[in-house]
Amino acid sequence: MDAIKSNISQLNFRTPQQAIKAFYTLYNQGTVRDQLTKVFCRYTAMATTGKIAYDEEIASFVRLFDHLIALTGAMETLQQNGIKGKCPVCNRTGNPRH
Repeated sequence: MDAIKSNISQLNFRTPQQAIKAFYTLYNQGTVRDQLTKVFCRYTAMATTGKIAYDEEIASFVRLFDHLIALTGAMETLQQNGIKGKCPVCNRTGNPRH
């Protein structure tokens, strides 16, 4: 059985802003919801059959999770280094919408 290997360090983001921009270029709320729903459905199906089929759909799940991990890390970095009351992405105050 072949495994799909992923290495988040290969994403090569130099700044947190690059990770955030890349994530939002590739995904939106609907695609994340749909992909995670597919992951859950696929996992439950595999749990009942005990079989895993590696294909392009699984590879897309791996990419989504890599980018979610990078996005989370980028947001944590920006929040830790940011100024209280400002958006860590755009530095707007108040209730910025992205």
